[in-house]
Amino acid sequence: MAGRRVQSWPFAAKSLSATSMLAWSALALVTAAAVFKLLPDLDIAVASRFYISQRRFAGNVQWVAILRYALQALYAGSLAFSLFAAVWSLYKGASSWGIGSAHWIFVSLALIVGPGLVANVLLKDQVGRPRPNQIEVFGGK
Repeated sequence: MAGRRVQSWPFAAKSLSATSMLAWSALALVTAAAVFKLLPDLDIAVASRFYISQRRFAGNVQWVAILRYALQALYAGSLAFSLFAAVWSLYKGASSWGIGSAHWIFVSLALIVGPGLVANVLLKDQVGRPRPNQIEVFGGK
């Protein structure tokens, strides 16, 4: 696996080996862990920038809510399009828009598993991390 090369992206200067990608990922993890270890109140400081007053966060402001709904619609549209393209390319037996059915299936699964299952079902529901409006600093219990 160490010698196997990952296909380069059109905009990339050169391709990375799986080993170097793993090394960069490990470096990012160690860096993030060090930042949050050295600055334990960083998340509170960042969240306070979005705290307006009287138990209201910027997420409750109308334009932010509109932006959130627009991004949710973009996600739903992307998922619907990728599912349609996967089914279409499987039905036709050819690529759709220059991308094969296996790639469309991968994109669809990534959109379902990533945000849908991992973020919402596993992380938000099971980790038990309080939301910002539940913290004493922002008027919670």
